[in-house]
Amino acid sequence: AVEGALEDLRQSQADAKRRDAQDRAASKLAGAEDRITEQVAALTESLMLVGDQPDQLRVALLAQLDRTRQLSQAWNSGSYTNEELGAMKQDSADQNRADLEAFLTPDQIESLSRQTRPGK
Repeated sequence: AVEGALEDLRQSQADAKRRDAQDRAASKLAGAEDRITEQVAALTESLMLVGDQPDQLRVALLAQLDRTRQLSQAWNSGSYTNEELGAMKQDSADQNRADLEAFLTPDQIESLSRQTRPGK
């Protein structure tokens, strides 16, 4: 009976931890679409985007946000191994880059990389 109670307690704590992680992830992503609008405006100026590039950037950033949400859900589900999550993260990064390379010039890609690099 004591072992069963301990197992129930452990499961309850694990569930609470998972819910807390999900809440933190949801909070972090809340308002992200508004930030995308601000990012597009700033990057339109700094990258000197022309024509339909700002619209394409918005679509690419929304797709990136969607992939980030999917990764967050996958991580929070506990259904994937670290290796699977790592592969999913790499696939997402590769797709993000491919999306941007489809409409940005090489100079714009380089400028964006400099602007978004940690410790810029």
